[in-house]
Amino acid sequence: MLWLAMAGLFWYIAYEGVYRLRVLEERTKTRKLLNKRRLEQTTVEGGVTGQSVSAYDDHIRILMEEEELYRDPNLGRQMLADRLGVSEGYVSQIVRETTGEGFVEYINGLRIAAAKRMLSDPKFGTYALEAIGREVGFKSRSAFYETFKKATGETPGMYKKAAKASG
Repeated sequence: MLWLAMAGLFWYIAYEGVYRLRVLEERTKTRKLLNKRRLEQTTVEGGVTGQSVSAYDDHIRILMEEEELYRDPNLGRQMLADRLGVSEGYVSQIVRETTGEGFVEYINGLRIAAAKRMLSDPKFGTYALEAIGREVGFKSRSAFYETFKKATGETPGMYKKAAKASG
């Protein structure tokens, strides 16, 4: 009887594992399909590969605002270029033309804005500043603090205290 129960448990665990793996694979395929559709929707004639800078800019904004790609600490021009199907240099050109900033400045600006929202939100009041920095895409505490201070003129801790006092 014990063997029968063990066999049933083993079968259930194996089934759940295969099912969850299938769901994960389907989620990945679905995300790729949605990204492809978004890219097709923003397609316009002209440009180097059939899209204008503004169409690529729209796609970049979708990737950053809806998918929050900026939260990936390994995000770089090459990763974004691969997602868009263009060269790394063209990504820099698109970002520079549409935002007036370099790629790193643009991404860090998105990260700082997200960090400011989290630091101002009482729901995140108990979280460590480093955890918030990592959540918005910074690889280290020092990179988060340095970039935040450069962008806002104050440390994340000072910003959090000021937001708490005013809110």
